[in-house]
Amino acid sequence: LAMILGPFSFLKAKSVRNPRTTTAAIVCSAENELCLETLERRRVRTMRRRSVATLAFLGVVCLGAVCRAAAEAEGNAAGHAAGDAQNSESQDHATTAETTSPVDVDEAPPVDPQHHEAAEDVDHGGALAEEERARTEAARQEATRQEEAARLEETARQEEAARQEEAARQAEAVREESIRKAEEDEAVHQAEEEVARQQQNALEAEQAAAAAARDAAQAKADENSALEEKRARILAGLADVEAKTRAAAEARELQAAHQQAQEEAAAEARHQPVEPDTTPEQGTQEGAADPTEVPDDHGVEPESEEEVLPNEDDELLENFPVTAEAAAAFANTVKYMGLSDAESQTQYCSHLVIAVTLEHPSATISYAMALLFGNVSCIARDVEKAASLVLPLADAGFPPAQAVAGFIYSAGLGVNSSQAKSILYMTFAALGGDTFAQMNLGYRYHVGLQVEKSCETALAYYRKVADRVFIEASQGASEMVERIRLADEKKRKRIRSQAHILQYYQLNAQQGSTESQVVMGQLYYQGAHGYEQDFDRAAGYFQDAAGQGDPTAMTFLGEMYANGRGVDQNNATAKRYYEKGMEKKNAQAIAGLGMLYKVGQGVTKSEKRAFELFKQAADMEDSEGHLRLAHQYYDGLGTQRDYRKAIRYYSLAAQQGHVLAMYSLGMIHATGTGTSRNCELAAGLFKNVAERGSWAKLFSMAYSAYEEGSIEAAAMGYLFLGEIGYEMAQNNGAYILDEVASDNDLFDSNGSLARALYNWKRSATQGYTSARLKVGDYHYYGYATDADYSVAANEYRLAADASNPQAMFNLGWMHEHGVGLPVDLFLAKRFYDSAAETSADAKLPSAIALWVLQTKMWLHSMGAGAPDFSGASKVMSDIVRLQDMSANQIFTEYENTMLAVLFLFLCLLLLARQLQNQQAARPAAAVAEPPQ
Repeated sequence: LAMILGPFSFLKAKSVRNPRTTTAAIVCSAENELCLETLERRRVRTMRRRSVATLAFLGVVCLGAVCRAAAEAEGNAAGHAAGDAQNSESQDHATTAETTSPVDVDEAPPVDPQHHEAAEDVDHGGALAEEERARTEAARQEATRQEEAARLEETARQEEAARQEEAARQAEAVREESIRKAEEDEAVHQAEEEVARQQQNALEAEQAAAAAARDAAQAKADENSALEEKRARILAGLADVEAKTRAAAEARELQAAHQQAQEEAAAEARHQPVEPDTTPEQGTQEGAADPTEVPDDHGVEPESEEEVLPNEDDELLENFPVTAEAAAAFANTVKYMGLSDAESQTQYCSHLVIAVTLEHPSATISYAMALLFGNVSCIARDVEKAASLVLPLADAGFPPAQAVAGFIYSAGLGVNSSQAKSILYMTFAALGGDTFAQMNLGYRYHVGLQVEKSCETALAYYRKVADRVFIEASQGASEMVERIRLADEKKRKRIRSQAHILQYYQLNAQQGSTESQVVMGQLYYQGAHGYEQDFDRAAGYFQDAAGQGDPTAMTFLGEMYANGRGVDQNNATAKRYYEKGMEKKNAQAIAGLGMLYKVGQGVTKSEKRAFELFKQAADMEDSEGHLRLAHQYYDGLGTQRDYRKAIRYYSLAAQQGHVLAMYSLGMIHATGTGTSRNCELAAGLFKNVAERGSWAKLFSMAYSAYEEGSIEAAAMGYLFLGEIGYEMAQNNGAYILDEVASDNDLFDSNGSLARALYNWKRSATQGYTSARLKVGDYHYYGYATDADYSVAANEYRLAADASNPQAMFNLGWMHEHGVGLPVDLFLAKRFYDSAAETSADAKLPSAIALWVLQTKMWLHSMGAGAPDFSGASKVMSDIVRLQDMSANQIFTEYENTMLAVLFLFLCLLLLARQLQNQQAARPAAAVAEPPQ
């Protein structure tokens, strides 16, 4: 048995050392803790197998030895028993002999000596053989023991070497980790010190600013009180001024008629025709006081006629003549327009009220807009009064008033909402050349909103507005307007922190930081992030940065000197700055220098040289270089005409947001020049251009009002911009009305939700998927409409097709519970999985929903049937609304039980994970200790 099982056990022990199953086949780095842990487990398992195999082998050998000894002992016992039996028999025979024939002991028969010696030899030989066998067995056992001891010693030595090597690797890893952590701690410490210094500086600056603000506030309060008193006196005299003005006008008319009659009579007497007198009346004697003159309190009279007349189209006011006094009052209003200080606001209101009293149509529209928006501190919001001012003027045919009337009827401000009247007023206003009406109708025909969709009509309206924006953009730098989506909370947090970032740049710019000086110069040059456009201050920052060799600042200075913005126009200086920027490989400087050669400004005109410079700038991915190079290819200047290349470079510039490139590309697709005509693409490009006009500054006004807490003014601004087609404005307006549905002064709760739904639909129509989700929510919960689960499911499906995770989750829930959709647990699982794969935020709620769903499916497969979840009345995704409801309203008893079990399971899982981390930390701590 030992000969059979012993080699088998030894072979089993040898098989454990197969290289494919030993730890020698695994090579791990010291940093890979998981790999090291796996290696340790495999090594322990291998040693355990070897030990078991060795013990099995020794056990089999010992068992064989024991069995052999037992056999030998049994044989010896049998021999001794036979001997004892023979001796007993001999004694019995002897006793019998003595009994029958007694003999004296001395007379016993003698023993045979040969037989005695033979017996002794046999006993001695057996003892020797037994002793030899014992020595052989002892020698064999000793050899086996020594061999096993040597093998175990070799194994222990190898294991000890492996442990020492592993300990050395771990010690080296710990040392490197400690060095890395020390370096990180040092970097963090330095960063914390830097932050602390900056915070201390900011705190000191804030304290100084607060002290200055308190002083300014006190002075402003005193000034405001004085201005209010002054304004009250002015307003009290408006009626008297109006009466005097009307009387003076009638007197001038009578005097002019009398004078004309006298001239006509004299002409008839001389038989000579007289042309009607179109010059201003001369009834007031030189040096005499004019009773219609506006008092000094209303402002200083402008020195020239250009300052008196407002900047308006003569054709627009052709049918609405205004008096000189009304024109002067409105001109003074324009001077104070846009100024935010209290005195300017008071002067603006005073002159505006005077111009309205004198029936200036543009002043009336401005006053009505202030009543609608409520963004002027001295004019309280009054929607009904605004409508009463606008509608008569719109009925009289004034295009801007017709556009405002269209907005009033569309939004239902002070009147019952009527889209038909809105379209009617907008159509007449667009025919009269009003820009807002043209954008409104372009948007309506572009998407088919309450009108039949017509690309050609939309293209015609948008092209008129795009032509105006093209002229504005070609004349010079326009202010940058940042559009902020209010529903995006992450972006709102970023914007709120921008004030600190801008303060940081301003402080560093004052301390001489080139990068900060360039940033501040760009902010003032473009009028971005709340900074008013100021070319003078921008030039100062750019000059400081250019003095330190910054190429971007040199480029901006070259443009400013070339166009005379903030500095005196100087072609030589512009060329010098452009060349310096070109030496530093600045693409904008290269494109600017190309423009000088194209128009021959300060250099000899050369289209070929201009083409080369534009090509060089375009190769550096500059949008201006792309645009100018496209112009060269389109017109064939400096190179051969190539419409294909022109379209390519126009497209590259348009992708970078260049307005002029969008306009040029729209013209190409509208006319089919060099490519097939594409109305949809042309209309989309012209819409994009139109939305970059100067009126986009209303975005900044609306957002500022929202941040300051003036929700109504912000909502009105976004609603107006949304009316002319801005998708983000539609979304923001709906967001505000949804957020403050029952807490605003514009509409009641149902009216706010109805208008919010209307704007959510507009935003969704233009492709914003989150708005589509909100439309589905409104139909699901029945906000401002009848609850309709089928319509909600359809909206969710459209949003899910656009990869919206919340819509996917909602569809899964509806399929799970059979709300608006047939019960389909497998399809519900598919939607839950898709939501989890689409967004990381949806993984946890999807996991919970899948766990409940799988429990249902398991119960159903076991024959218990799916539990009744019909008591759930809300979608789990609407967490904000669920917080305001009790658990009995949301879940059934079964769901409450499942949630409780799930909660306990999560607690146990967290506890097990904590224990596992603690156990994993102990070996790491032991490895970190130096060997004793």
